[in-house]
Amino acid sequence: MPSQKEWFFRKLDSYVRKVFQCFVAEMFASKDQAEYIVCFRRAAAALGSSSEQYACRYVNFAAADVDAAHRADRLTPSITEKLMDLKELE
Repeated sequence: MPSQKEWFFRKLDSYVRKVFQCFVAEMFASKDQAEYIVCFRRAAAALGSSSEQYACRYVNFAAADVDAAHRADRLTPSITEKLMDLKELE
């Protein structure tokens, strides 16, 4: 069974690829482990110009929200709502 961090990475990546044509470029925990910081980039198919290839968006997720999503085995509304800012990358 994958760790919570691996599970979250995979769920997020799959979701944002389908919904926003983005991917998870990097993900790490804060020093105090209270949150995950995730960097999203546009997928190659969604790029309009080469200068857009470096556009990214960082989103922070509370570790408690990630834990709740992991227990439910699905991305919860508290997580998916934070992803709405990714529309700006489209």
